[in-house]
Amino acid sequence: METTTTTRKRSLMMALMALGWVATACGDTSDGDPMVTPSGDSGPPAPIVDGGPELEPEPCPTGMAGTACTDCAPGFQDDDGDGFCALGCDATGGEALECGSAGTCDDSTGSRECLCDEGYAGSTCGECAAEYSLVAGSCVADLSVVEGLALWFDASSTSLTVNDSDEVTAMSSLAAGFTMVGASGDRPTFVADGLGGRPAVIFDAEDERLYSTGSTDALAGEDYTVFWVGKRQGLVTGQALYSYRSGDDYGVFLETSGVSGFRSVHRSPVGTTGGDQTSTLAPSGQPVQIIRVVRSGSAVFNLLQASVAEGGDLDAHSDSVELTTDATGGTHALVIGAGPNQSFRGAFGELLVYDRLLDGSETDAVMAYLNEKWVD
Repeated sequence: METTTTTRKRSLMMALMALGWVATACGDTSDGDPMVTPSGDSGPPAPIVDGGPELEPEPCPTGMAGTACTDCAPGFQDDDGDGFCALGCDATGGEALECGSAGTCDDSTGSRECLCDEGYAGSTCGECAAEYSLVAGSCVADLSVVEGLALWFDASSTSLTVNDSDEVTAMSSLAAGFTMVGASGDRPTFVADGLGGRPAVIFDAEDERLYSTGSTDALAGEDYTVFWVGKRQGLVTGQALYSYRSGDDYGVFLETSGVSGFRSVHRSPVGTTGGDQTSTLAPSGQPVQIIRVVRSGSAVFNLLQASVAEGGDLDAHSDSVELTTDATGGTHALVIGAGPNQSFRGAFGELLVYDRLLDGSETDAVMAYLNEKWVD
């Protein structure tokens, strides 16, 4: 039989074993076995460092930057100080605001916009403003003086018809529905950048001309005002810029005179010789010449005058004579590039024929239009 002492030892051992099982079940072992997680997986728990796992910071709203997202990101601005960053003029790439050559980006008010040059409009300044028209890629002021405008030919407009060789077959008046045509073999040539970087009709051979298919009385009255824009080439005298005729008889014409001058002639009746005439010199270095011819048969002036502008000033080169002839009367054909003497050599841009006199403010307005379009 076991002794009492042995029995007590065995009971103690069993009790300790029971306690060990409980401790093991609770995750507390003395031999270093892995702890059991609440989910039953074995392995060490994740270490806790500085209070927990390190998290990525939340991104700033679009356009904002800085640790507190209170700064504007590159390309954004808050010029109005409202705390909101909007795209600015410094934005690049696909976010840039392109205002073209006729506008400037401005974001001083907190939102950006294109400030357009005079005559331009649209969100990116790619359109012409009211009372401006597109001419050879630029917006120029429309002609504001139209009362009494009997004939208007413009080489830079869509009124020209050309063939496959760029010869001008027809040119319509922008006023009064009048048409000039070119005969086969004697047609001038259209050039896209022939005069001051703008379109022009070039006359460079004998007998090249444009003539009207009908008659007009635009130059038959007591008073008329003519503006011609172009550039003579060479030193030959007597080359006709335009003429007014019945058959082979001429009544009114403007032609080259001397080295760099021009002569205006008015004859009545058509076909006579002599008549009233006035000549004026012009600066030989001008890339574009604007010539004005005025006939006033009224009692106020009673003169024939020819003026060639320099720097927009018609008084710079001007000459006038008192009238000795009457108004031509009747209706006659108009010819551009030919007259009683020589055919014209040079570039033609625009011809305005008013059947009346223009006052000073009207003349200034026409000159401003022509200068902006052909010279500036």
